[in-house]
Amino acid sequence: MRVPFRMACPPRTSNHSNIPTHSIEIKPDTRLPQLQPYRVIPKMERELNDIIDDLLEKGFISLSRSSCSSPVVMVEKKDGTYRLCVDYRALNKATISDPFPLPRIDSPLSRVGNAKIFTTLELHSCYHQIPMHEPDKFKTAFVTPNGKYEYNVMPFGLVNAPSTFARYMADLFRDLKFVAVYLDDILIISETAEEHWQHLDMVLGRLEQDGLIAKKKKCHFATTEVEFLGYNIGVNKIAPLVHKCDAIAKFPVPSTVKEAQRFLGMINYYRRCSQMSKPIQDFITQKVVWSSHQDTAFNRLKETLTSPTILVPFQPNASYKLTTDASKDGVGAVLEEVSGTSIVSVGYFSKSLPGAQKNYPAGELELLGITEALRHFRYLLHGTHFTLRTDHISLLSLQNTKEPAQRVQRWLDELSEYEFTLEYLANPRNVVVDAISRAVYTATPNTLTTKIDPSKWIDDYRSDPLCAGALLFLGEIGSTDMTKENSSAFHKYQKKVRLSQQFRKHFSVTAGILYYDTRLAVPLLHSPDIIFYYHNHNFYGGHFGTNPTVAKIIPLYYWPHLTQNVKTYIRSCLQCQLAKSHRPKTQGLLQPLPIPEGRWMDISLDFASGFSLSYSQNGIILIVVDRFSKRAHFIPTKKPLDSAGVINLLFRHIFAYHGFPRTITSDRDIRMTSFLYRELTDRLGIKLTMSSANHPQTDGQSERTIQTLNRLLRTYTARDHGNWDKYLPQIEFVYNSTPTRTLGKSPFEIDLGYQPNEPILRTDNEINARNFNDVDMTKHLKAISIQTKEVLEQA
Repeated sequence: MRVPFRMACPPRTSNHSNIPTHSIEIKPDTRLPQLQPYRVIPKMERELNDIIDDLLEKGFISLSRSSCSSPVVMVEKKDGTYRLCVDYRALNKATISDPFPLPRIDSPLSRVGNAKIFTTLELHSCYHQIPMHEPDKFKTAFVTPNGKYEYNVMPFGLVNAPSTFARYMADLFRDLKFVAVYLDDILIISETAEEHWQHLDMVLGRLEQDGLIAKKKKCHFATTEVEFLGYNIGVNKIAPLVHKCDAIAKFPVPSTVKEAQRFLGMINYYRRCSQMSKPIQDFITQKVVWSSHQDTAFNRLKETLTSPTILVPFQPNASYKLTTDASKDGVGAVLEEVSGTSIVSVGYFSKSLPGAQKNYPAGELELLGITEALRHFRYLLHGTHFTLRTDHISLLSLQNTKEPAQRVQRWLDELSEYEFTLEYLANPRNVVVDAISRAVYTATPNTLTTKIDPSKWIDDYRSDPLCAGALLFLGEIGSTDMTKENSSAFHKYQKKVRLSQQFRKHFSVTAGILYYDTRLAVPLLHSPDIIFYYHNHNFYGGHFGTNPTVAKIIPLYYWPHLTQNVKTYIRSCLQCQLAKSHRPKTQGLLQPLPIPEGRWMDISLDFASGFSLSYSQNGIILIVVDRFSKRAHFIPTKKPLDSAGVINLLFRHIFAYHGFPRTITSDRDIRMTSFLYRELTDRLGIKLTMSSANHPQTDGQSERTIQTLNRLLRTYTARDHGNWDKYLPQIEFVYNSTPTRTLGKSPFEIDLGYQPNEPILRTDNEINARNFNDVDMTKHLKAISIQTKEVLEQA
């Protein structure tokens, strides 16, 4: 009997006529990536060179002269060594999708019949067993600081790689009725031992013939019971694995009202158990103590939630959503099938965390929870599009992490193997998974609400090191609720408040709320909520960088290490990672334009194109920016757009609200140089300024605005590309209400004299500015104008 366990195999040759090749078909009118290499720190450079040498020796890669290039990242493995990963995101965006329908899971299971002996195999490095289509090899080119290479075999990370491999495996074993294949998992079934050895020899022979390798540790030979695709398969038995519902079945008996509330919130999510839950509801409302009646109801509810009427088999062609959550001691997930308004569970997952992982920051915990859930449900979700729902606010709150980029990059690399749509799920809606992930210990649920209410922080002041230290000195509280891990920081702040008059004079209390000068003092527990709103929220955030986000937060809030918290928070933002673009540095110097004199006197105009037609048939965005305040308008319009169309848009959206400008700066677009356009602007007394034909970056303001707009569009429309024009009002609002790095104020404030009303927290400054009388408003706007002009002159 053949047993092809080898450490590596050479790339395919033409002798294997039945071996498919992997092709990469590019979308029409799409440019292939030409990206610069990422910086590699010296300690990783030797590892990178060793990996490259190994891949060259095996024949997996070759030196390349391709015009394409994708960067690489070095990801640390658990054993301390490194793995080379090519960042193919730009190439994948340009690639035409090639979906291949995966086999229904019930199809291979239906073949079990009277089988009594089973073998399962899992293949090793399966993608590298597929050769690249010769004309497409150059598209896989990747660049390192020491050279450029391209793949001879199918690399990991390509969007269509799962489809190519699934199609190949289906063809390889299509005629063997005793074989069930699902991607790289193989099940061999037989009725007798003699028959089984013959079947096994045939399968291993085909694997050996094609050079496919099985993972020895993952293979189980000639047993009477095996696990396959989430089922326990044996003689006359096909049953869902017990661990699919372990997370619910092992939910501990509640010992407190909060734990009972958490369990009941999870149960009530399914809307089927109101009568059975009444004894527990009575305990929560303190009508009774916990007794045998509550135990009976508790066990019945768990049995109901894990019964076949709720827990259903996975069907690959259905719509699925995976909801995840993480807490300090555990991670959890629920996989659900969605059909119209009906939602049923496929499986549950939970896992307690070892000591080291318990200390991960919240953002890393959330990413870890997603990764663990995908590993658990890999046999179901790999190669299938699904919705990934997570309370990923905490993905943004990495704090005090040693080399967070390494772990985050490793997890993001695992995520890249799956095709999913990311959906934010506010914690109050995440009741099932939140309860599962927290079932192993008692904790306070996330308190994120739809509005920031400082009065709700009062109860948390006692457990916050800084707030408790200040309030204790001010005599507002007599004791604290400090935890052991926070006691050291508490004593440090308590001592600082007591000894430093300069420090303690900043603190005051009004209506029970602690202030640092005029800013709200925020307990650290609530700081992720603040950062989420001003970084992630559709209206108040916009996924800007550290400086703009800090500029929005710092006038209103205070907590220690605020800037560093925001910086690490943003570095771990999953949406920012997915929307991040690669932008090469512009060669040469920008030629500065004259300093604008006032609001809407000098404007710049440009077009953003290259979008697919929206459902409203819009395909272009006219971008108009006031060069003084930097306030912008993003106007969607249809193709083709001529000079008359531009003039019409300017009258309707710009001149009607801001009057006629003194100058308009644009590039030498044919619409801007036409006789009609020049004739009209001349009659209106508007001077036209054109950027140089060889230096379109002369108008740096428009270039930067387009870059920011493209990034915001990628973030906002990740799940709704066809309606990209519908998101422009939100994008325009968040763009104009975000302080600029140069001016330090938002375009909205410079133009109108006040920040727009933000319902999450109404401030005195906003109310006062909007109630100025005419004289005061004139003085206020003049002061802003003088400050802005001084900054522009110094920039």
